[in-house]
Amino acid sequence: QHRRGVTFREIQKEFGYASTNAAQDHVRNLRGAGVLRSDLRGARSILPVTLDEGIPVFGTIPAGIPIDVAAEGVDVIDLNESLFGMKAGAPLFALRVRGQSMINAGIHDGDIVVLTTRPPRNGDIVAALVDKQSTLKRYFEERGKVLLKAEGFGFKDIHPAEELVIQGVMVGLLRRGSR
Repeated sequence: QHRRGVTFREIQKEFGYASTNAAQDHVRNLRGAGVLRSDLRGARSILPVTLDEGIPVFGTIPAGIPIDVAAEGVDVIDLNESLFGMKAGAPLFALRVRGQSMINAGIHDGDIVVLTTRPPRNGDIVAALVDKQSTLKRYFEERGKVLLKAEGFGFKDIHPAEELVIQGVMVGLLRRGSR
């Protein structure tokens, strides 16, 4: 937005991390995924990679038991933001779904969820980093307590113990193959 890089402290403050170590871990993962690059000219050296037009697919998200997800390469889906009711230039990204915990919400293993970066509202489906593990669940907050609800038989709801970072809010779904 300001055409300059950010610092680890700014990332820590923006996402409410307790230390800069958490910010460094996330930046390291995003660099590994090819989303961020380093410009070694100073403190503000964390910069986004310019992607071709389209929606970047940053890897896989579990729809099941939260797990550590290794960084994957970045693909791009050649679609316009307006297909998802978003304005041009809206911050969109996509993740491939692995698992069945959101099956009753119509999200199947192998589908691609399209997400935006905005604060979640009750009932939104979110990509969340819960205690350093990623998952796709439905978001609810009541009296300051967050519940991440599974929508598949046999999957437990999640009550974040320590850290919760909402990485994105689902705005669209791309179905893989015919069902």
